[in-house]
Amino acid sequence: MKRPPLTQGQIEAARQRQSAFFARTGSTEPLRQLFEFLPRHRFFVKNAAGQFIMVNSEFLRRRGFTQDSEVVGLADADVHPVTLAQTMRADDQRIMLTGQPLIRHVEMLFNKADGQLDWGCTTKLPLFNSQGQAIGILGISYPCDAPELMDEDTELLRKMADLIRQRHAQPLRLPELAREAGVTSKRLNDMFTSTYGLDVPAFIIHCRIEAAATRLITTTLTVGNIALDHGFSDQSAFTRHFRKAMGQTPSQFRMERNHAQRGTADFVQEN
Repeated sequence: MKRPPLTQGQIEAARQRQSAFFARTGSTEPLRQLFEFLPRHRFFVKNAAGQFIMVNSEFLRRRGFTQDSEVVGLADADVHPVTLAQTMRADDQRIMLTGQPLIRHVEMLFNKADGQLDWGCTTKLPLFNSQGQAIGILGISYPCDAPELMDEDTELLRKMADLIRQRHAQPLRLPELAREAGVTSKRLNDMFTSTYGLDVPAFIIHCRIEAAATRLITTTLTVGNIALDHGFSDQSAFTRHFRKAMGQTPSQFRMERNHAQRGTADFVQEN
């Protein structure tokens, strides 16, 4: 039976009931525990100054920490490359100012746990106090190779995502991929968009950027050669797409990562 529309008084009564219930818990620990049971999902809460207040163990692992006390009080600039941290901070400030969430935003991160680049779908919401003032943000992020929708299409979606990663350097076209999957182009595109937040062409570009970024920091090949090796028509196209995804040029990314690695090596030698 469909419930009739609620009156404003009923809506307010429901909100008060919610507030009264959660006030009885007196702790945010259940929230933290919930996200410990979501495989590969990173959870975080930041205050208005952009400092981390709460994170889950998956966040710690991927950022190279062992306990949350190491993270509390740090900002994005302390755990992410500078350019990426600036973009994240700008997103957070816009979310708090407008009250509008950032839904399933695809961003690339450097995973300190294994030294590889990973890219995830991030959702961030404003966090308000009892007076309705934005006092921070909370969010989750999961790897784009881990579909959040588990239904009959999951096996096919994983198969096509793996195929694209394996063949990312080759010319890939949506109609041909759809024929290989046995579905229409629209259906395949919709499957990728609803699960990864990226349509097929964008997913291909991100796979190319992911692979190319690893080559930038693990080889001395020129940027131009890396661009061609990973399916880009030329260095200019590679630079344009890379800057859009990473917030910096391939050369800047390489320089920053090499500098960070040298700094780590120096620290290890000194200690």
